[in-house]
Parts: sequence; structure tokens; C-alpha cells
Amino acid sequence: CLIKAGAFDSLEPHRAALVPGFRAVQAAALEAGAFGCSLSGAGPACLALTDRERAGAVAEAMARGWRAEGIACVVRLCELDPQGARVAA
Repeated sequence: CLIKAGAFDSLEPHRAALVPGFRAVQAAALEAGAFGCSLSGAGPACLALTDRERAGAVAEAMARGWRAEGIACVVRLCELDPQGARVAA
């Protein structure tokens, strides 16, 4: 899947070490069906990409992963805009 390759961030290994539990959460997301999972921006937010059918399972797996690490989290499901970029009036 090209999404997984596109989600690769060459700085992630360095940033991930600064976010306790991230690797476990990332593994849980991928096991639940995410196409990719990475830190978002500088972190500690993370982003997983998947399809609608697996979105709930991926979100729950990530939340369980954070809770297992003793870290409170907020999970938000978002959808991509199918129209894409455009000029806003």
C-alpha cells in the first residue's frame, strides 16, 4: 500500500523515542488494520489512516494502547475531503 510508504517520516525514529508508548500504539493501530500510523507534527498527537470499515477498530486499538501505557487520550475520527484542495471564497 502506497499510503504506508508515504506515511514514513525519517525523523520519526528520533521523535518516537520522546513519546512513551507510541511504538505500542502504532503497532496496535497497524494490527487493527491501519494502512499507516505516525506521529502528527511534532507529536504527541498521532495519526492513523484506514478505511471506514476499520476506522472504529483502529481508533479503539489506539485508545487501548495509550490506556495500557497509563496515558489519557482523546480519539477523533475524521474523514478525508473527497473534493480535495480548492480555492475558498
